[in-house]
Amino acid sequence: MGARLAYWYPENGQYLAQNQLHVISNGHDRVVSRALDRNVGGTQWMPGGKAFLACGDDGAHGAAWSIGVDGSIERLTLGGLTMVCDSYSDGTFDSGIAASIARNGTLAFVATDARHARELYVVRSLHDPRPPRRLTHFNDWLEGVQLGRTTQFRWSGPHREPETGVLIYPPGMRLRQRYPIVVFIHGGPGEASIDSFVWESWPMAQLIAARGFLVFQPNYRGSDDHGNAFMLGIYRDTVAGPAADILSGLAAVKALPQADPARVAVCGWSYGGLLTSWLIAQRHDWRAAVSGAAVNDEREEYDLSTSNVQDRYYLGTSPYAPGGALIYEQQSPLTYAAAVTTPTLIWSTTGDPVVPTTMSYSFFHALHERGVPSAFVEYVAASHGPDTPVMVEELSTRWLAWLNHYLR
Repeated sequence: MGARLAYWYPENGQYLAQNQLHVISNGHDRVVSRALDRNVGGTQWMPGGKAFLACGDDGAHGAAWSIGVDGSIERLTLGGLTMVCDSYSDGTFDSGIAASIARNGTLAFVATDARHARELYVVRSLHDPRPPRRLTHFNDWLEGVQLGRTTQFRWSGPHREPETGVLIYPPGMRLRQRYPIVVFIHGGPGEASIDSFVWESWPMAQLIAARGFLVFQPNYRGSDDHGNAFMLGIYRDTVAGPAADILSGLAAVKALPQADPARVAVCGWSYGGLLTSWLIAQRHDWRAAVSGAAVNDEREEYDLSTSNVQDRYYLGTSPYAPGGALIYEQQSPLTYAAAVTTPTLIWSTTGDPVVPTTMSYSFFHALHERGVPSAFVEYVAASHGPDTPVMVEELSTRWLAWLNHYLR
């Protein structure tokens, strides 16, 4: 704005770290979000140029803040809504935040809550005590859909540190009935599951809950809702550490009176697929698994993926440096695939540039040729996941049928 430039940059230049907000003015580069200790997922200058509107994840909830150019931080309520915020912006909002601020301070923004999909809201100012006014009703059709109740879930991690995630209860849940658990792991890893209506590619968690399952979405180390140290916790520990976080949360979910601890499945896509493949190779008490677009072989990810050198940030070395090949092997689920006994549905896309499909082929052969109940489906697309409504529907149907078959 004017003679000032604002930009995001990972803390201390560490790729795995959370984004910080910088302002360059009069030749000086200052970090103005240092006191926040949350990943800045989107920012926008406020009128007058003295502060920013910012958004990000905070403890399994979408949060918004006012960040002053002097480094002051104020958390905003916005009526409890979650502002749409995307640090991996698709270009729709160049700032990564779906909002527009008028010169008089009026704020229009796109937001969700646990019951409603994205709609446009307006508030006269960031400090207006009245709740935001909803302007659009594009998703009113959801009023006729019985959704599962979405809540934050907290537990003590493997070292008794506080951790968070999301629980979605089955629609129409009966108090004295126990329900199978489906662990649904988010990708990234620098993202988070939040307690709002999330419809990134499709609302898979709600679809699973609608089949009568209790859906647990854990935010494991590497997620961006618990500060920089939590995000950096996956350095040279990309699978075992996050898996320990997930399992400690699962233990807390199993203790709920609504949960059936004997019927548990695990599923995920991308990094969530990687952790799914890892977990079923380490434990044998899962009833079923769905592993999508999973990094099953870190060496192959390094050699063939568009995100190849990204692995050096996670694993601290190249597979071609002294000792590097062993580190990559130890962090790859394919190394341990011979131990898998869980019935597993594997899926990928033919031209996935991020996680090449060859890794899914390898994992499927490792299971199928040892007699593990398994299936592999591949979609013709040059994307990191299904790219048409037809593909989404077909994959959703297969995914839900697989869980239903092994959890009933």
